[in-house]
Amino acid sequence: MATFIKHNIDWRTVIINDQVLNILKNLPKEYYKFINFAHLSENPDDTAIKFLELNPTRISWYNLCKNTNKRILVLLNKYPENIDWISLSGNPSDFALDILENNIQKICWHTFSENSNDRAVKILLNNIKQIKWNHLTKNKNNNIISILNKFQHKIDWFEFFNNNNIFKPKTDKQKIEYQPVKKNYIVSDEFIQFYNNRLKEIIKYEFVNKDIPKITVTKMIYAYIKANNLFERSKLVPDDAIKELFKIKKDEELKFSNIHHFIDRIYVTHQ
Repeated sequence: MATFIKHNIDWRTVIINDQVLNILKNLPKEYYKFINFAHLSENPDDTAIKFLELNPTRISWYNLCKNTNKRILVLLNKYPENIDWISLSGNPSDFALDILENNIQKICWHTFSENSNDRAVKILLNNIKQIKWNHLTKNKNNNIISILNKFQHKIDWFEFFNNNNIFKPKTDKQKIEYQPVKKNYIVSDEFIQFYNNRLKEIIKYEFVNKDIPKITVTKMIYAYIKANNLFERSKLVPDDAIKELFKIKKDEELKFSNIHHFIDRIYVTHQ
């Protein structure tokens, strides 16, 4: 029986019903070694948390503060001195944000920069100087792209290209919906040809006409760069197709920090 418990239970996801909880309440202490309390502390199951309430000294507070079940508030309120602020800062649950908004001075900005809750992103916008950009670049919230677009010189490009919320895997074509633009951004015929020859197998775009927002073109170019591994850490290594598209001269060097200048060359009209 002991071998089965030790090797076959994932305590992070196991569902404990009330009858099992009643058995665990009476479990002899020598058998607690078969329970992974660190993993159990991450388990969002209500009954799992009830069992933790009976064993507070065995809780992994780092893992508990990542738990997205609101029931952990019982433990956090009872043992506030045990709150792990590093872990809680990354918890995307609304109840965690309630605590963090009232304890801004205790926020760990490294993990908070990865917090995907919309309220967290708003706090980050109001605390730009506190943002840890390598962590923000990992953030799965769709709204962070607008922040990154404003602060392109701060982007951690390695993490940028590994964020699958920004770039979908090549096997899963991404469809970009057409959106009317306020400004007149008309892409060149060369870009249309580049898309047809190089891009359409990587990222899907429905052309209504040739007025395409710069941020959309930028996303398409980055998808191409990632798919073809045209970068080494923070350095860009353009292939012949990119050199031709951007009309890169011999004395010019394409970098992540100046790529937006080259993207301007794709447009025949912009104002």
